[in-house]
Amino acid sequence: MTSNAITVASRRQEPVAGPKTLRGSLRILNFITSFDVGGTEAQLAELLQHINRERFDVRLACIHNRGALCPDAIRSCGDVAVFPLKRFYDLNAPIQALKLRSLLLQQEIDILHTHDFYSGVLGSVAARLAGVRILASQRHLKLSNRRVHEWGTRLIHRFSDQVLVNSEAVRQAVLANGVASEQRVTLIHNGVRRAGSGHEDNRAAARARVLNELGLREPVMLAATIARLEVVKGHRFLVDAAAALRADYPSLHYVVIGSGLLADDITSQVSRLGLENRVHLLGERSDVLDILPGFDLSILPSLHEGFPNAVMESMAAGVPVIATEVGGVVELIYDKVTGYLVPPMDSAALAAGIAFAIDNPALIAAVSVRGRDFVTGRFSMARMVASVEETYERLMLQPRVASKE
Repeated sequence: MTSNAITVASRRQEPVAGPKTLRGSLRILNFITSFDVGGTEAQLAELLQHINRERFDVRLACIHNRGALCPDAIRSCGDVAVFPLKRFYDLNAPIQALKLRSLLLQQEIDILHTHDFYSGVLGSVAARLAGVRILASQRHLKLSNRRVHEWGTRLIHRFSDQVLVNSEAVRQAVLANGVASEQRVTLIHNGVRRAGSGHEDNRAAARARVLNELGLREPVMLAATIARLEVVKGHRFLVDAAAALRADYPSLHYVVIGSGLLADDITSQVSRLGLENRVHLLGERSDVLDILPGFDLSILPSLHEGFPNAVMESMAAGVPVIATEVGGVVELIYDKVTGYLVPPMDSAALAAGIAFAIDNPALIAAVSVRGRDFVTGRFSMARMVASVEETYERLMLQPRVASKE
C-alpha cells in the first residue's frame, strides 16, 4: 500500500469513479478512521444499512481499512476508498488531503460526512479545497489534553458547514470552543441498535452462553462493563470497587468487554488485588448485543462521555445500568428512575452504588423496566436515520456558512 495513492477495498472490480447511479439523489461520502468495533463505527454501520437509497447515493471512505465492521461496510457501499495516514505532520498528510479532494470532485460528491476526529481533520481540509459541503460529527466531549487535538478540533469546527453532535453535553462543549455558532451545530442523539428482548428464554440462553464461556455455575451475579480499555473509561475504579465488594458479595462477577492500550495495566491490577476469579476480561466482541440480556448489571465508570452506546443498549436490553454522572450519561439516566448515577473517579462511591442496586431488588426491577421503556421510546434507530437524512437535505439548502467565517 503506497502512501501517495488512493487504495480501494472492494467486493467488486469496477473503478471507484463513475456517473451518479441515482439521478437526482444527493451523493454523500461518509468518511471514518477505521471499522473497529466501537460506538461511532456501529452508528455509521446502522446509518448505511437503513438510509433511504432512493434519496441518497451513499459512498464510503476510510483512513485505515481494518476492523470487524469492514465486511459489513463493503456490503453496504461496495467500493471503499482508503487514504492511509499515520500522522498529520509529514508529507503524506497533504498528499492524502489532495487525493481526497480529487475523489470528491471526481465523484461529484455533494456532502462529505466525517464521523470522528481524524477523518474530520483530513476531510475538512479536502472538502474546503474542493468546495464541497462538510458535515462533521463529534461524539466526544474532549479527545485528550494534547494541543494537536485542540487545534484539530478547532479546525474541524471552522471548516465545517454543520457540526453534528449526539448529546446536549457535546453541543455545549462545541459551542464553548468558540468557533462554531449555534446555527452550525445540530443535535441528533444516537439510535439504539436493538430494542432488546425481555423474553425469559432469550435471557436464559444469553446467560447460559456467558456462564459456559466463563466456566461459572449458578447462583452468580454478572456485571458487564462494555468500553474501550482506555484511561477515560475508568476501569481502574471499577477494579478497586470490585476489591472492596469482594467479601460481602462473593457471587458477583465482573465481565469486561473491549480492547485497548490498557489491557496489560488492567490485567496487572486485577492480579495484584487477587481478583483473577472475579474480574474477567473478554476482549473485543462482535456478539455483545446477543449476550447482553444475560447480565444482571451494566457498569460504566467513565471519567467523561459524549452519549454512550453501551448505556443505551444495556437499558434497551432491560439490564439496569450504574454509570458515572458525566456528559451525556445524564440525558439517559435519571438516578434511581431509569438507572443509577455515581460520581466519577470515586471507587468507594461506585462500590456503594453497586451494593445499593443489589440490596434493593424491587427497585432495580422497576429501574430496568423504566430504563428500557425510556430508551426504546425516545432513541429509535429510525428516528436517528431520519434526522440525519433531514440534515443532509437542509445542508444543501443553506449557504456555505463555513466559507464566510
